[in-house]
Amino acid sequence: MPETISDVARRRRDQPTDLTAIAPPTTTDRKTRWRLRWLCIGGLMVGVALWASNIRTSTGPDAGATFSGSAMATPATGPRFRVGLFNIHGGRGPDKVRDLTRTADCVRDLDLVGMNEVLGPKLWWQTDQCQQLSALLGVPYLFAPTEARWWDGSFGNGLLCRLPVSAWQRIPLPRAGAHTHRNVVFSTIQVGSQTVHVLLTHLDSRDALRRQEQLRTVGELFLALDPPAILMGDMNTLPDDDQLQQLLVMPGVVDAVAAGMSEPPERRIDWILTRGLRTVAAGCQDQGASDHPLYWAELEVID
Repeated sequence: MPETISDVARRRRDQPTDLTAIAPPTTTDRKTRWRLRWLCIGGLMVGVALWASNIRTSTGPDAGATFSGSAMATPATGPRFRVGLFNIHGGRGPDKVRDLTRTADCVRDLDLVGMNEVLGPKLWWQTDQCQQLSALLGVPYLFAPTEARWWDGSFGNGLLCRLPVSAWQRIPLPRAGAHTHRNVVFSTIQVGSQTVHVLLTHLDSRDALRRQEQLRTVGELFLALDPPAILMGDMNTLPDDDQLQQLLVMPGVVDAVAAGMSEPPERRIDWILTRGLRTVAAGCQDQGASDHPLYWAELEVID
């Protein structure tokens, strides 16, 4: 009678097991298993870090009465003052070198500088870049970050101002699902006996709808201020943009760069707009300190 499957299983179960045939794991095998475990753990930790690095948290609103720093403000001796707008790109030029001394050299002769893409403290430096520039130039500063990014620090706007400042306010802008947070910084400075209102912003570069909404918000705020007033910032908006053109044709609004230059750059996205101020001169300079040029204007308060 042929052997069934059950008979084969029973026979094999009844046979004695040769324990010497089962080789114990070697030291090499154990090291390999531990190495694989640590590689898995390391890969998981890297994945979590990369995911967390993309978490962006709004810094929210804030306000104060003065700028920071050990330097003292210097009252203006006349009605004229020089303002500048500079997207400093974190102090890094097209050569990929991060050097804030080049940034400082660009803005050294200005009374008021609005800056975009300013970096906050990181693991390898403990002060924000506004504070570093303040120390290099001996000018009071304000760092007004738009967002905090885990692992990569804070990021946003900043101001350097030699003139007296009486108040400042950080106002978050509409986001509604956009990739990054944005804000507008409202400052009140004194030029002689005149109070000048200053708005600094950096609008969304990826989402056209969010950028239009933000431009509408800052434009309405700019028009609501008593002159003299300044609106400046990297608006990521070209001169032929319909919404920008509507703002430029409003009574009293002046494109200071165009008013002070015979041939302003045709495809600029950085703007200095004024109301109640006369443009004496303006310019654009690129010294390789950033991926943006510096725009500046010499302004005069209109009596």
